[in-house]
Amino acid sequence: MYSVGTALLKNQLFRYSVMKFVLFSLVLVTSVTACKDRVDSGASTGIENNYPTLVRIGLFSGLNGVTITGQLEIYQDVSTLRETFETLNDFQVSGVSGSIQFWLTDNAGSTDLNNSTKKLLLGVVESSYPGIHSFSIQSGARSSDYTHAVVFGVAGNKNVGKAQLVLPLPPG
Repeated sequence: MYSVGTALLKNQLFRYSVMKFVLFSLVLVTSVTACKDRVDSGASTGIENNYPTLVRIGLFSGLNGVTITGQLEIYQDVSTLRETFETLNDFQVSGVSGSIQFWLTDNAGSTDLNNSTKKLLLGVVESSYPGIHSFSIQSGARSSDYTHAVVFGVAGNKNVGKAQLVLPLPPG
């Protein structure tokens, strides 16, 4: 009887193992099939799904008695290679009146636009300085050709802020 009971127990354990294997295989196949056509939500570097990729970042500081704080980000559309410059929600300016201009410049030693060998006007903000400002970088221009973003006070004809352009940290 002991050998019959042992044989039955071994048979049941074998059946249980086979059933577990079949169930696991079924779950695996279902998961792979469900994920096959999954669309990414966009929370990535953008390379594999045509979402904009973050290529440069910067932190503003004021110049010439003007207080400027906040961050900037430059994104590249991976399908068109066009870049967009954007100040973030934390962008603030005080101590300047009139319109301000946003420039990219290549002069790491100075943010004086007159001393820059390469400069690119991004756009003008007439009023309501705080918050998000977005400008398309002209076709053919690359942020990698520039070292700084400069904020220029038109009324005072002087640089009022700057941000060094740096590479963002890789994800993860």
